[in-house]
Amino acid sequence: MVLTSGNTDDMLFGRLALERDSVERESREKETKILSLNHQLEELQDRLAESDRVRAQQQRELDSYANSQDDVGKNVCIILLSVSMLNLIRKYSYVSYTYS
Repeated sequence: MVLTSGNTDDMLFGRLALERDSVERESREKETKILSLNHQLEELQDRLAESDRVRAQQQRELDSYANSQDDVGKNVCIILLSVSMLNLIRKYSYVSYTYS
């Protein structure tokens, strides 16, 4: 088999087309991964904002109860709110990382 200029060009164009397709596929995969990670980031930011909102509300409740109770009532209130805050921390501390 004799290689002519046309055969060499066809092989070169074929190889370049395969490389182009490979680069395009890799680019799409990376774009998909970026979109997925951005979505996970948004979800985590939403969960953090909700956690901060609940924590601030509970702090206001604690302050309100502490100002309106005697010493025994204040201790009970602090214990109950501490347990509630620990439950909140447990609820929002679980983070799942999934990478595609």
